[in-house]
This record gives sequence, C-alpha cells and structure tokens, in this order.
Amino acid sequence: MRLKNIAMVAMMLLSSGGACADAHIPSSMTFAAADWCPYSCSDGSGIVSDYLRELFAQRNITLDIQVIPWSRALQEVRFGHIDGLLTLVPGEADGVLMPASPTMSYQDCFFKRPGSDWTYTDMAALQHSVLGVVQGYGYSPEIDAYIAGAKPGSVHAIAGAEPSERLIAMLQRERIDLYLDDVRVTQHTLKRLEMMPGAITVAGCLPEKPLYLGLSAQPEWSAELIKWLDDALAEADNQHRWREISEQY
Repeated sequence: MRLKNIAMVAMMLLSSGGACADAHIPSSMTFAAADWCPYSCSDGSGIVSDYLRELFAQRNITLDIQVIPWSRALQEVRFGHIDGLLTLVPGEADGVLMPASPTMSYQDCFFKRPGSDWTYTDMAALQHSVLGVVQGYGYSPEIDAYIAGAKPGSVHAIAGAEPSERLIAMLQRERIDLYLDDVRVTQHTLKRLEMMPGAITVAGCLPEKPLYLGLSAQPEWSAELIKWLDDALAEADNQHRWREISEQY
C-alpha cells in the first residue's frame, strides 16, 4: 500500500512538473503580419493566419494577429514588443528565431499578357523587356541583383498598398511587359477583381521557397516554444490541415 501511494505521488509530481514547464509560456500572443493576402489579409483572415491560429490552439495559446507595415513589424519583434512574425523567410530579420520546419511554401511567377510569346528560361530572357516588381520584395539573389543593377526604365518597382492590383493594371495598360509576383497572391487578386482567368497568363516560375514563422528571441520561453513548433509543423495531420485551408482561398 505504501509503495502504491509513493508511486501515485511520484506520478502527480511528474504531471505537475510538466504543467509548470508550460506555465511561463503565455496563453495569448501577438504576431505581426504584412497585408499579403491570401496568406495574411487586412481583416485578420488568410491561409497562414487561419492555420497558425489553429496550430497554436493545440497548445492552448490564443493568437492575436496585427497587420502593420512590415518595417515596423521587424522592429517590434526584434525588441520583443510583439511575440512573433506570421510570415518570414531566412535572412529577413535579425534577433528572430525560426522553427526548423516551414509553415508552408510559396512561389513567385512571371505574368504576361495573353498572346505574348515571352517565356522565362533564364536571366537572359529578361533582356529587352520591361519588368514590374514589388519594391523591397526579395525574389532570389539573381533576380534581386538584376533589379538593383537594371537600366533606367527597364524595371518598375511598385510601393504602397495593393501592389498586385497595380501591377496587373500596368500590365493591361502595356506600361510593363511582364511582372513578378507570388502566384497565390495574383490568383487571389484576379478573383477579387472578378477578372477572367485568361486576362493574364503565367510565363514561368521561380523555384518554390519555404515560408516560416518568426518568434522573438527576447522572451525566455522562446526556445521551448520553437522546439514544440518544430514537431507540430512537421506533423502530417497539420500539414494536411494547411492544405485544406489553402483550398478555401
């Protein structure tokens, strides 16, 4: 009987120890996001927004998502004023932890007007074409270097709100020959504008790239939560769930 009681006490201590280990992780967190619909939209919805809310709920954490200018978001997370970033690519922010497992992937593609025979094969294909891009967006080392060293008038960089919508308008008005943007973002914009699917066409894509979340390195609980996220993001059921959510957009 005494041994049984000792065993029960030991189990209770182990159980309470596990609860204490989680106690310092807050039950509510604030993540910043750019207005990058359908990944993260200004109304708080989005593929990544919806998915990560569900994922964090598995840990009994409520996720509050604030859509703010990206430069401000990077500063806020670096100094620990917010808990994390909803979307992040490697090398984009200092003082931020990323899980080993990505949240999902994204892909940038070239878009052209119907009837154009232009196709992206390599960097040489960009010669003699006017390219539209989003200012400050990182595409690939080769593309970024091309944009930085482009001749005047050969690249139009769009800044401000609704860049995808404005790039589509510039393409239709023949102010540019092609533009480069995330394929899901362009598809979502075309749907929102109620444009016909054939209004613009894909002319080649860059390789898919992993998209991560970022966690401020300031809180003492960051490393523990990152460890949990490594496993949770890699689980087959969770990966299946983000694909289900993406189909809704």
